[in-house]
Amino acid sequence: MNKKLFTGALTLLFVAMMLSGCVRMPYEGGNFIEMPEEFEQNIEEVEYEEPELEAIIQIEEEIIQLEDEMDVSLAEEEELTQFNIEELEEELPEGVFKKIVVDEKDIIDLTVNAMDPDGNVLMYTFSEPLDEEGKWETKRGDAGEYITEIKVSDGDLETSAKVLLVINSINKIPVMEEIESIVIQEGETITLTPLATDGNEDLVVFSYSGFLTKDTMKVGYETVSCQEGIYDCMQTFATTITASDGFSEITQGVGITVINKNRAPTLEPLEDITVDELGFVEVTPEAIDLDGNELKMDFTAPFGEDGTFQTERGHAGEYTIYVTASDGDLSTSEKFMLIVNSINEDPILAPMNDITVRETETIVLRPGAIDKNNDTIIFEITGWMESQKYETTYDDAGQYVVTIAAKDPYGGVATLDLNIEVRDVNRPPVILSVY
Repeated sequence: MNKKLFTGALTLLFVAMMLSGCVRMPYEGGNFIEMPEEFEQNIEEVEYEEPELEAIIQIEEEIIQLEDEMDVSLAEEEELTQFNIEELEEELPEGVFKKIVVDEKDIIDLTVNAMDPDGNVLMYTFSEPLDEEGKWETKRGDAGEYITEIKVSDGDLETSAKVLLVINSINKIPVMEEIESIVIQEGETITLTPLATDGNEDLVVFSYSGFLTKDTMKVGYETVSCQEGIYDCMQTFATTITASDGFSEITQGVGITVINKNRAPTLEPLEDITVDELGFVEVTPEAIDLDGNELKMDFTAPFGEDGTFQTERGHAGEYTIYVTASDGDLSTSEKFMLIVNSINEDPILAPMNDITVRETETIVLRPGAIDKNNDTIIFEITGWMESQKYETTYDDAGQYVVTIAAKDPYGGVATLDLNIEVRDVNRPPVILSVY
């Protein structure tokens, strides 16, 4: 409220009332000063001149105008105050000193202006997402509101303030081209090739839900169920394609109509089989064809066409076997594991004593071994010697280790470490020349 305006209005009002005889001076509570009768008579006999009356009217009009201006001014001040309060509550949460608005990929660099009344050196710290220097290089995906706290310390006392950081998104939603509905038969493969553009040139990744969970799928023969004796019915399914740029996404629904076709045979699951070498295996799968077609069974190696396998020595291992039932047009496969255990036993090496020779002597190794499977045994020598025979030289004095391995053709092996000592032999002097 304008105090000068209010004071002026009161003054004009007081003067006007005095001139019009409406004001009396107060005296002791509610009583008034009594005037002498002759004075009152003299006042009543006074005739106002026209100029004085016009002046009084003008003063009263000015008073009314000032009162109106005062009312308008007060209303405007109340309205302005109320607007500022609402604006403050909307933009700055409680305890927040300042609001900073930037776009993604902009750099925020806060500069704090502070002073210490005692002249102490001030230290500044910033909370996340700002770094220790009050900076933050925003990137795509940082859109949102963040409240960071700034602390100013003189080493003993500190003052803090909160700043609201508003990061506006610069992302543009991908635009996906429309995909028409698809009509396909059972047994065929659906391949979706959605196309999308992105205003930010971001990489657009597609995902799928509903009937398809990826961009390609082979439709099974059990997808559409028809009434008995009817095989050309159809059914419509829905797939939702989602295009995402990592920051936003858009979806599109695609209708897929599947037409029923000849149904594939049904093959019962097969259990895993374990057998020892030299054992005989026979598989008798159970399969039916819902259309009544004659079925042919196929087996992957090492099984024959009749589903049998005679194991032999060396067949030890694990095999994934596929059995396929076919009606000549469509087929169904099941798999099982065939585990063939080895009956092989490792060779047994005969013990050997350590060997001691002198330089220039010949070392001959004669290892011995037996095999319970009567398999052929091959010896391998590694280490200081690489064969069963070695002629030492005058430079071979020392201690050595030789490893002897006995192996059969089916992976059986036995090893033995043999210590060999070559003793030094003194040689006579050699005359090189005479001068």
